[in-house]
Amino acid sequence: MASASAPTDSDDDSHGILPSQFLRERRPEIYSDTADRTDYELDRAVFDHHLETLTRRNQTHDFEIFCRKLCERAICPNLRAQTGPDGGGDSKADGESFPVADELSDIFFEGEANSGRERWGFAFSAKGEWKRKIREDVDGLIKTSRSYDRIICVTSQYIKSKERAALEDELSQSTGVPITIHDRTWVIDQVLDHGRKDLAYNYLGVGKEITDESKLGPTDYSRLQQLEEIERDLARAASGPGIGRDHVLDALVAAKLSRGMEKPRLETDGRFDRAIRLADKHGNLHQRVEARYERIWTAVWWYDDFAFLDDEFDPIEALASEASHARTLGFLVNLGQLLFTAVLHGHAGREAIQLDKRIARIAKLLTPMSEDGERPNNQLEADAALLHIEMNWAAMSRDADALTAIWRGYADIIDRAKGLGEFDAERVANLIEAAEAVAGDDPAYEELIDKLADFVTEREGESQGALLLLRRAKKLELTRHFEMIRLLSKAVLHLTKKEHSHSLEDALSYLAIAYRSAGLSFAARATCILAISTMLIEVEEGDRLPLRFGVLLKIWISLSLDLRHYPDIAVALPLLRGLVAGLPYSDEARAQFGKQIEEFEISAGSQILNLSDDELARLAEWPDVLEQNEVFLVRTALLYALGYEDVLRGDGSIPEAETPESVAQMFSVMLSQPIGSQRPENSPILNETSKTQRFTTRILGMTVDVRTLGSDNGILVAEMLLSSLEAFLATAIEHRIMPHTEHFTIEVSEDDTCEQPTFSIDRDRMVGSLQWPTSLPPTRFSEQAVIRDLWPSVAAQLLDATCIVPDTENVLTALTREERAIDRMTIATTSPNSYHRIFSRHLTRASDLVETECRPYPLRTRPKIERIDIEGLVAKQSGKSRDELREREPRGESHREYGIRTVIDLHLWDAANWRGAGFLGNEEGYPPFYALLFEDEAAATKIFERWRERIGPYDEKDLIRLSIIRRIPNVDRYHYSIQISANPDRTEMESGRIVAFTARSLVTEATSDRNLDTFLAMYRQFGAYYLIPAIWNNGMDEPRFLTNVPILKRALNIYEAADLTDQHIELMAVRQAQGR
Repeated sequence: MASASAPTDSDDDSHGILPSQFLRERRPEIYSDTADRTDYELDRAVFDHHLETLTRRNQTHDFEIFCRKLCERAICPNLRAQTGPDGGGDSKADGESFPVADELSDIFFEGEANSGRERWGFAFSAKGEWKRKIREDVDGLIKTSRSYDRIICVTSQYIKSKERAALEDELSQSTGVPITIHDRTWVIDQVLDHGRKDLAYNYLGVGKEITDESKLGPTDYSRLQQLEEIERDLARAASGPGIGRDHVLDALVAAKLSRGMEKPRLETDGRFDRAIRLADKHGNLHQRVEARYERIWTAVWWYDDFAFLDDEFDPIEALASEASHARTLGFLVNLGQLLFTAVLHGHAGREAIQLDKRIARIAKLLTPMSEDGERPNNQLEADAALLHIEMNWAAMSRDADALTAIWRGYADIIDRAKGLGEFDAERVANLIEAAEAVAGDDPAYEELIDKLADFVTEREGESQGALLLLRRAKKLELTRHFEMIRLLSKAVLHLTKKEHSHSLEDALSYLAIAYRSAGLSFAARATCILAISTMLIEVEEGDRLPLRFGVLLKIWISLSLDLRHYPDIAVALPLLRGLVAGLPYSDEARAQFGKQIEEFEISAGSQILNLSDDELARLAEWPDVLEQNEVFLVRTALLYALGYEDVLRGDGSIPEAETPESVAQMFSVMLSQPIGSQRPENSPILNETSKTQRFTTRILGMTVDVRTLGSDNGILVAEMLLSSLEAFLATAIEHRIMPHTEHFTIEVSEDDTCEQPTFSIDRDRMVGSLQWPTSLPPTRFSEQAVIRDLWPSVAAQLLDATCIVPDTENVLTALTREERAIDRMTIATTSPNSYHRIFSRHLTRASDLVETECRPYPLRTRPKIERIDIEGLVAKQSGKSRDELREREPRGESHREYGIRTVIDLHLWDAANWRGAGFLGNEEGYPPFYALLFEDEAAATKIFERWRERIGPYDEKDLIRLSIIRRIPNVDRYHYSIQISANPDRTEMESGRIVAFTARSLVTEATSDRNLDTFLAMYRQFGAYYLIPAIWNNGMDEPRFLTNVPILKRALNIYEAADLTDQHIELMAVRQAQGR
């Protein structure tokens, strides 16, 4: 109970208010609302007389049935009916237990432990000569040779304790079987003191049923329906797929429903014992502590049983001391509150209940968490819990100054909670409100209440707006993924509060799908991992794992295939397989999941079969990784690709009956899957330590390639960097931002000397450099302010260096203010910490997935696998054309479907200042020179050096498109335009990809055709020319030709303007020449 009450004057003389009375008045909704309930009236003396005279009324058979029913509740739920004639005259069992599976015995909430595993025999008797009858019954049970583990005798007669104990010892020693004897005292106690009067009434006909005015209240009716449904679910699980983690919560809910209906204490305690048993067997630490806490809490607030609190406090404290989360220790804090309550209201002495020692131990457990700034949510939970303890001490000592300081402490908690979504603000708000009883008229408390009101209003207002955005996004078609990204990223920011965790999971799931639809796999992966960790946080705190978790794992696996992220594939596929087996999916859903898992493995196998030799060689140790994680089909594909068919036949992966031809056919089909034929943006992600790692994405059609060493810092920074860039520029397509470079490289390096990360760009080379302090883990919370500021800085510099931004100021305002793109970056860069919440590590390497050292499988001669035209086969079988098969629903624009083709390094060309062209003859027998005239020699030289780095000294593939356009209308007849651009890739153009080109053109104001015609004649003679730079600036009479960086070309496009159509990119030069 989260409240503190100052002692009243009467507390010094007598016990204060009983907990059950106090809470019932304060929170009646958690108690039973049944005004009149069915009950049984039975006087002890009447029942005693009835048992004394059973044989006179010939009720021996009734007594045996009554005893069996009583033992089913009190001792052994799995009890068979009697096996002989009335009265047990056959000297055999009147009842015996039958063994049941642990899963079934686990769900029992009545009876004794081990009754489900052992065979127990029962004998019931109403005879007066009880000693002789018990001896006969025991002897008869032993002679049945049923190997009973225990024998229990119940008699209607009174037996002195000394005599009963002596007979039990004698019979136990002589038979070798533990013997237990229950007499009339036990029977009366079980019926009258443990709420089982109904048995006496129904089976012995004694007592009176009071039912005339009984009617379940509406809340109890609802509770009863839930309770019965849970009990049915537990019974189905126990007899079917088995009890698992999800049923831990069910068992605890059943106990709390029983408590709320105010069922007999023995029944409710039995259900709590069952919940504890299942939590110990299937639950996590939080659930194990919670089940025990709820039972203790119930004992105090329903049954005023402070003795139980005293007895059970130390065991639960010992268990909770292993916790790493302050919320788990919060159970101890609440029980500490009960210790204060017991002392304040005179229910226990301060020393007797060890108040000071126990509260000090709780504070000691919380203190390290309070000092751990790397876990801010947990730190704030711990600080709030410590304030709760201080408030109780202050209330007990009536220290007004201390209370004032505590109210100010809570005000600080509220301020700090504004940026921490996981913090359970509702619990603290309830505690602050409940503290009114001890606050009195303290102005500091009044200020706290005002702050709390503003905080709650702001928090709830933001959340309601976020829920509106979420509902709107869910109604959109997936083709509108950019709008979904805008809406959902805003919603996520305001759904991070604890009270909206399920809506947050929903928003993150949809956001991950939207990112993937937009071709932004790193941002999608980061968002998906955050969604998974959000769900698991709820599970850690006792919530059940939702069925939609399987859908989220499928999204993650799809993204892993997109990225060829093999560590993710190796952890996610087994996780999905285990989830499907463990959650209560329907048979149809399980079958569908099984089919999808197989398709995922086939897709991964197809990608592996399509790897290059160099890429495949990097996977030499992965067959054992895949085998130990039971990803067998992918392992089979990998070993076959590496050339180890003999290993596959040796271990049975390829059955002996399979011929080499049938095996080759199988792998041909796998190789030819569409996913394997796709041109990947990135090389396989393996998280290796010994090699440079590459992480690649395409944003706005521009390839962004991050290269880093294989350290943890390097890999995490690379992932965060690409996730943040994708998130920031996710909607940039709609703002018509266009890159002017095809490829941008970012080199991540670690530096022992720098204190903060720094980023710079070499615009001449189009290479960014991110220097990262070696001693700075990118997951360190205390440095997140610096790290968060870094990502927008990188994005801004990259945007400025690589892109043409129309209406720059308005576009940037729209991105940063209206769309909250910087906040999108923050969401996308949480993935390492989210990943750690799932796997207790920030990234996964091959070594994390195996228990023994992996055997390497060096690349042998690769088997030749024939590629099958699957699309053609399907077209032939379906009677459709290829184009009809390729028709698909519109998917909206995707960053991956954009392309940039350019040979113009914009910054270098601006620096070089291109002025025109010139021609120069070469030595005899060599093609002529075609020179581009520049003013700045250094920049001009770099242009050609970069071309030679990329293309080589011979432009064999004609990547540089040089065009001359003559006879331009409304332009002097001798003037002609020169255009430099990339050459279109016909395959890319036909694929439906949107391709943008950058080009430079200028008009050469010749006075005649002589020079151009002379060059063209030489070009036609040799069929080739050398493209070179030349320098011609003010003060120079003649150009200076730089023949040291030539590029040999064969293609030269000569057009007359009149021959150009809309399909020619040279129309751009014509329009520029005409001033349009």
